[in-house]
Amino acid sequence: MENGKIVIDKIKFMEKQGKIKIDFKNDGDTNGGQFSGIYSEPADPVFYQTMSDLKGSVKNILELPDGIEYRLIPFAVTYHYNAEGRMGAIITSRLTIPDLGNETVIQTPMMKCYEGGNDEDKCFTEGTAKKLWALEKEAQRYLAGERAQTNLFNGDTVEQDDDTKELEA
Repeated sequence: MENGKIVIDKIKFMEKQGKIKIDFKNDGDTNGGQFSGIYSEPADPVFYQTMSDLKGSVKNILELPDGIEYRLIPFAVTYHYNAEGRMGAIITSRLTIPDLGNETVIQTPMMKCYEGGNDEDKCFTEGTAKKLWALEKEAQRYLAGERAQTNLFNGDTVEQDDDTKELEA
């Protein structure tokens, strides 16, 4: 694969399997190669929070009633880019149906980031666009190997026991 920019096509969090699927391509690859990976390593918690932050956007785009956000679980975003790099996306979520003890999958329509002109009413709000770009950035970080890390110690500092303190004195 030639060096180039990684372009994210789709991000999917498969919660039940604890896996993340990312479809992407390298824009420097002249063969037009598409790549897809399913990863079992947990992502940085920011990734999951960024995906969850799309709840309000999904509610607003689909014109759902206030208070329904707790029933929405965004789990996938499919990205599209035009030749100038204008991003468009479809957000896929699960909608829980408590009375049935079940859920259904719903998608937003394909929308684009606003770049001026008279199509503002068909575009993402600035806040939603920022959330989508933040999720794309988290996917880039994940592909670059920045994953969930555990701290070897319980805090930023390591407490010394009395024997160690005496040796240093």
